[in-house]
Amino acid sequence: LIQNLGDLPRSRVWYKFTSWGEQYGNLIFLRVLGNKILILNSREDAIALLEKRSKIYSDRPHLPAVDM
Repeated sequence: LIQNLGDLPRSRVWYKFTSWGEQYGNLIFLRVLGNKILILNSREDAIALLEKRSKIYSDRPHLPAVDM
């Protein structure tokens, strides 16, 4: 249940995320207390996933009437 909880610091988590980015790469996936967390350590990756490909990763149903 706890999974990655012990790996997270209580404050200034961005320092840890930066360190993990240098060690593991720009995309890091965690599970903490049942929650899925994706850490993006690259601005380019964030733009690609959140802006350019947002329709692919969104939970919202596709509504054809909106496309008209």
